[in-house]
Amino acid sequence: MVYFQKMTPEGYKQIKDEIARLKKGRPRRIKILQAARALGDLSENTEYTEEYKIVGRMEADLADGKISFGSPLGQAIMKKEAGTTSTVGAPAGEYKVTIVEVK
Repeated sequence: MVYFQKMTPEGYKQIKDEIARLKKGRPRRIKILQAARALGDLSENTEYTEEYKIVGRMEADLADGKISFGSPLGQAIMKKEAGTTSTVGAPAGEYKVTIVEVK
């Protein structure tokens, strides 16, 4: 089932610009993550320590730490308790996240 969201031409342009900006910055972010992974034990790696707030799809803003409940990470950690380790399915492969605290 496909859902469409009505929006203004300005709103559509803003989303297109955001997608272009994110695509442009993606190679740099991948290099940062690869460098962090090369440091060894990911549990002690501060590059992997991120705080997230789970929000609706239209509110998602990764730069602001807001992830959609429908994203792979959001789905993996929804309704889980602190101390739980979940597996996240991603295009580059699966990875594990551990929930440290739930606020």
